[in-house]
Amino acid sequence: TGVMHAGHSFQHFLMDTISRVARQKGQSDLWFPGVDHAGIQLEGVIDKLIKKGEFDEELKQIVKLQEIPVSDRPKWLKTNHKDLWLKLAWQKVNTWRDGQKNQAAILGDTPDYSRELFTLDPKAGKMVNYAFSKYWEDGLIYKDAYLVNWSVGLQTAVSDIAGEIEYDTRIDPFITFEYAPEKFIIKDKELEDFANNYLKSINEIPRLRIGTVRPETKFTDVAVAIHSNRFDEYFSIEQLFEVGKQGFDKSKAKSFIKAILDYNVEVYYGLPSLGVSGLKLVFSDKIKADFGTGIIKVTPGHSLFDFELYKELVENKILEAGLIQTCIGRDGKLKADFAGEFGGLIVDEARPRIIKRLIETGFIVDETENVYQTVFDREVKLSDEEFNKLNVKNQLEFLAENYPEAAVNWNYEHNVTICERSKTVIEPLISEEFFLD
Repeated sequence: TGVMHAGHSFQHFLMDTISRVARQKGQSDLWFPGVDHAGIQLEGVIDKLIKKGEFDEELKQIVKLQEIPVSDRPKWLKTNHKDLWLKLAWQKVNTWRDGQKNQAAILGDTPDYSRELFTLDPKAGKMVNYAFSKYWEDGLIYKDAYLVNWSVGLQTAVSDIAGEIEYDTRIDPFITFEYAPEKFIIKDKELEDFANNYLKSINEIPRLRIGTVRPETKFTDVAVAIHSNRFDEYFSIEQLFEVGKQGFDKSKAKSFIKAILDYNVEVYYGLPSLGVSGLKLVFSDKIKADFGTGIIKVTPGHSLFDFELYKELVENKILEAGLIQTCIGRDGKLKADFAGEFGGLIVDEARPRIIKRLIETGFIVDETENVYQTVFDREVKLSDEEFNKLNVKNQLEFLAENYPEAAVNWNYEHNVTICERSKTVIEPLISEEFFLD
């Protein structure tokens, strides 16, 4: 998409030299000339040129365009005047293509110009369809739901190779929150009778504590996972049962706890202030036992590690298949179907509002004097309506100032994956795609 630089020229020199030497030896030789200005990169370049005003002369006839913010003009044009956008794109493509072909001729390139091919030529389409069908018949292509790198800016999936994605260091809140116990499903009648007599109130069963920088994904959690070596910290006889009650049977209590590990007693957790429920407690040695609390959420629609863990749990029949959902759409906004009142907000807008809700409802713990404590309710210091009028920066400052006891690192530094071309955030999203084996 421009003039040749020294690297291009050197590449051409190498190809031409190899091709000429082969011909002189009488070997079969083909140097195939292809031109490609029909991809995502071209679209990005054209959009940038529109924003810079390069096509202002051609676009002055569209009066409505002047009312659109400069940053939104490319998208608006593609939606409302697609033919004009394509005309501008072809205009630049032809200029670039002719320029590079002339430069190749000056260099002395000797490809077979009768075979010249462009991505959008009908012949290219036939070749792609033929190859795809052949790979499919040979069992090399398959379709599957998988976690892809979704570029919100480009509105397409991108590869995870260098040049497609890069990393940006950002500052975001890191919260320590808790899941609340909801219920037990006990499959053994004897254990059920024992639990009815000696199990403490469900609200006294330990909450499970987790740290995250992405509270906006909690709406599509499917499970809470703990390393089995850390299990005893949260589920001991003393924590679960009224030990001193008359007739208490310690051996039955041990059997009950073992039944949890064996999934003969299923434990479920939730996050009621966000409307999240039915998260099954599962165990996996894939979790780092010595990292944090030894507990993670399982959000297969927004994390590759969680996705792989979920697949394994499904294969082992611990979780049911078909639970994968994404609560963030391809437009980078939360989906109302899952996020309720937070639906329609982009991630950066939703995050402080969700943190506020978790703090005020007691699901972000209190770290006063460095001792984490569960606090079941806090004073609401600003109504949601007033809070939502603040910009994101001021919202976060308000929360940090007014809830200093909340277990939140407001200046957590971490790497965020961004799209190299659009410089927008990459969202890991589940998508049905074709894959080549």
